[in-house]
Amino acid sequence: MLFRSKYCSTNKIPFVISLYFTEELKIFSGESLFEVINIVESFHPLAVSFNCINPSVFRKFMLTNILPKKWGLYLNCGGENRKSEKLRCEVNPIDYAKIFQSIPLSNCEFIGSCCGSNHLHTKAIREYFDENIN
Repeated sequence: MLFRSKYCSTNKIPFVISLYFTEELKIFSGESLFEVINIVESFHPLAVSFNCINPSVFRKFMLTNILPKKWGLYLNCGGENRKSEKLRCEVNPIDYAKIFQSIPLSNCEFIGSCCGSNHLHTKAIREYFDENIN
């Protein structure tokens, strides 16, 4: 990840890097999410993305008030219970879109839907923003 970030930065290749993190706010290899964000941002990405994050885990991250300069996210809609390996959507599209009401979207470059979602979830996000954001 860091090699690719450095390569892109050195060669002036625009890039976005996507991260997945655990409830402990660590990436899978064990490093602190905050350390990784700081290092990646030193290579000037277009944005840092957070992908397939459970909404409650993302809210925990948001409480730290440590966001990249530009960022985006794709929350999964597997709900709070991921005991099985098969992820099933436990959040209906309207409730999924409402999740974004509790997320400060300052400097957010993009939002989407991820694991367990379908086109109706993405459509609900769009409709929510069309109705609520200028």
